[in-house]
Amino acid sequence: MATDSNLALSNVGEAMRTFFGRLSDPAILPEFEKLRVPRVKADAATKVLTALGTTYSIIYEALLDPSNGYKAAEVKQAIKHTPSQVKTLLGVE
Repeated sequence: MATDSNLALSNVGEAMRTFFGRLSDPAILPEFEKLRVPRVKADAATKVLTALGTTYSIIYEALLDPSNGYKAAEVKQAIKHTPSQVKTLLGVE
């Protein structure tokens, strides 16, 4: 991964910071406002938020995997939020 210029740690880090920043935006999932049945709305939100947390974890772990060419110390410098922190913010942990 690290040899792909599109996946330079600076690019990935910026994308992850943008993702984290948008998690606190109430308009992140405006489509949910169209759902009128509270249980359906809550179930859909839970599934989406769980999927986002899981995906963040997969990306984070891939960045820390030495076989992908990134240095763990540099990853931790570039990616400030752990999967646990993201899942806590999402309310799925």
